[in-house]
Amino acid sequence: MLIMSNSIAVNKLLSIALKEVGATTGAQYNTWYWGSNNGAAWCAAFVSWCENQAGFTDIAGKYASCTAGINWFKSKGGYFTKAQTTPQPGDHIYFNWDGGTGPQHVGLVVSYDPAKKIVTTVEGNTSSASQSNGNCCQSKNRALTCVIGYGRPKYPEDTPVSMPITFTYTVVTGDSLSKIAARYNTTVADILKVNPSISNPNLIRVGQVITLPMKKGDVNGDGVVDTTDARIILQAAVGKLSLTDAQKVLADINGDGVIDTTDARLILQTAVGKATI
Repeated sequence: MLIMSNSIAVNKLLSIALKEVGATTGAQYNTWYWGSNNGAAWCAAFVSWCENQAGFTDIAGKYASCTAGINWFKSKGGYFTKAQTTPQPGDHIYFNWDGGTGPQHVGLVVSYDPAKKIVTTVEGNTSSASQSNGNCCQSKNRALTCVIGYGRPKYPEDTPVSMPITFTYTVVTGDSLSKIAARYNTTVADILKVNPSISNPNLIRVGQVITLPMKKGDVNGDGVVDTTDARIILQAAVGKLSLTDAQKVLADINGDGVIDTTDARLILQTAVGKATI
């Protein structure tokens, strides 16, 4: 069975990383890390950038070299050699292409097929022409033979928790509760139910953090119903991924009590504007 993640945190991270696939420059990742685009190799900066975007820098480190990343995880007790463990979604996966023990490249684990011993990754600064300096962001299928080890952040869902039915939102200029409700496919009344501190629905301030009900279809809890949610539902429909009870409620788009390809199709249609859920 393909090993994927039903962790909200990990799926949030991978959703961010997979949206970068197709990038043909490391400028934004190097600029984020170094303060300017200095042309440095950027596989490690890409991984750290993704973790930062997901809000996990404190548990995943901030580094721009593979060696620095391994050392950071070792200092936290979170580094494992290939002999010690198998890859898990969200792992930082370190490679050596020449059979050595020193790291030459790093990416993020998306999924793992233990039968085929193939790990699916998302990586920065790679390509078919150059595995470690290809200047592209790509999803790859890698054999374990080129893997030397894994950095494993202690993501929030590493311990069993119930999936939240809400998420937080920070008010920006021009917002009103009605506009926020329309944007996130909910109602003002439902927003007020989970925000008892809001006494006047016509008065919210910029910078105020409010709680929003999760949207139907938002299975990974990132506030957006998109193709990532459809992929999770498809994996659940064929038995390759287990959903929490809360996720099942969000995934059952047509309300028939069954999580199947129909629900995934409705989400895909919603993502391209051909349906509303």
